[in-house]
Amino acid sequence: MPDDRGESDGLANTHGKSRHLVNFSDRTALWDGWRFTGTYNHVSDSSYLYDYGNAMSHSPIYNLRSGAAISGGGKWWNASFGATTYQNTNPFATDSSLPYRQLPYALFSMEAPLTRRLQAGVDTSAVMFRKAGYVEGQREDLYPYLTADFGNAAWFVRPRLAWRYTAYQLNDGYQNYGRYGRLGSTAVSPFTEKSPSRSLPIVSLDSGLMFDRGTSLFGTHYTQTLEPRLYYLYVPYRNTRTTCHCSTPT
Repeated sequence: MPDDRGESDGLANTHGKSRHLVNFSDRTALWDGWRFTGTYNHVSDSSYLYDYGNAMSHSPIYNLRSGAAISGGGKWWNASFGATTYQNTNPFATDSSLPYRQLPYALFSMEAPLTRRLQAGVDTSAVMFRKAGYVEGQREDLYPYLTADFGNAAWFVRPRLAWRYTAYQLNDGYQNYGRYGRLGSTAVSPFTEKSPSRSLPIVSLDSGLMFDRGTSLFGTHYTQTLEPRLYYLYVPYRNTRTTCHCSTPT
């Protein structure tokens, strides 16, 4: 829209201005098992989608995500390294509503069989989170686990035992951020440590039964199924006393 003559329904003054939306995506094979994926989404102003809508969805879009990553994997593992940013597309909100940018992040996961019924795996991540005016830093997350799978066509029991360790390294000046991680939002800061961490066990049990029988309705044959399921999860409570639950990544 090189010269918008209309009045914006949002808050931005866009009369007579050039307005645009850019949407670009790419997926390129690099070498065996590895690929590059990238997306770039950008609007000229935060009122663009509010005024023109979005042909791809009838749901409101409050931010546009852009990112790039190199990812790959093997028989039992997957890994990726990349970055993610966001642009505010809600004319009635400020950039403080945006998620944290991940500049950069790294992910690695693996699951390998130990026996016919038992598997061992691990999910790990490391990310540097960025958001202007809010507490920033980096986070490492380690999640090893053991899982088993028992059963047949009529029943299953899947116990899982895991341990999760999460550690933060906050940037200098973390003491100046208030309750919601925002600079100067309150006089009392909950961030009393530069390197808060948590460590806790996680136990779960997934089980179920599967019943089926043949039936007919109006001359058409069907299979009627009944699948009761019971899932139990135990995660103990840990109070680190320094975690901001509202604005920092979990």
